[in-house]
Amino acid sequence: RDSDGDGVLDPEDACPDQPEDMDGWLDTDGCPDVTTQVMVTVQNSKLEAVADTVTVVGTHAGDRTGGGDLTVDLHPGAWPVKVSAPRYAPHEETITVPEGDTYQVVVTLDPLFGEVQLVVTDLEGNPIDASARGGDGTLHDARGGSARFEMDAGPQTLMVQASGFSPRRAPVSVDAGEVTELALKLAPARAKVTKEKIEILDKVFFDTAKASIKSASFSMLDDVAALLDANPDIKSVRVEGHTDTRGSARTNLRLSQARA
Repeated sequence: RDSDGDGVLDPEDACPDQPEDMDGWLDTDGCPDVTTQVMVTVQNSKLEAVADTVTVVGTHAGDRTGGGDLTVDLHPGAWPVKVSAPRYAPHEETITVPEGDTYQVVVTLDPLFGEVQLVVTDLEGNPIDASARGGDGTLHDARGGSARFEMDAGPQTLMVQASGFSPRRAPVSVDAGEVTELALKLAPARAKVTKEKIEILDKVFFDTAKASIKSASFSMLDDVAALLDANPDIKSVRVEGHTDTRGSARTNLRLSQARA
């Protein structure tokens, strides 16, 4: 006899009055299988949804994939869950699904980036409007001398600029999931970029009759180098060297070339 008509004869049917559901899971015991509705929710440490998430849940019928949160019916037991998202560490775990109507799994992804709290002032400590450019080219505005933005974890470099001030290249070590504070003071500019040239607002001092630059001019030339760093659209420059009228024309020509 096959009382429930499920193809499993009564002597071998653990549930002779309930037909097997033939879903590919324990179909030989003759009993309909119990499933639990499993809800996988993905978030970050701030309990916020994570954009562009891919969630994969293993089932007896093969992997089930969805974007972001995923709801799937699973038989009680152990099942693999994988979650990935850009700029977050991939997450893998095995969940144990109990018998019941519903079961919720919350996955918290670990970020591969941190935040930078930037404060920019002049030498007297007064906040100034500035901008900061990261190594990836992203520009961040520090209105009123303050900005907070995300950067990839690890050693990074910021190029900070403000009108009327010397730009500054600042290294910063960003910790994943943490806020890194960076306070910078900018000195008044001693060089500036105009439409046609990089204008030096001071003089470059050399040793008399030599091409060696006096150390007092090093920091100003650092400002010029920082301007080149801060203006990647400048592809080439012409450098001119000059002398006074003392000495012969031939000597001064060689000296001006050497100084340039």
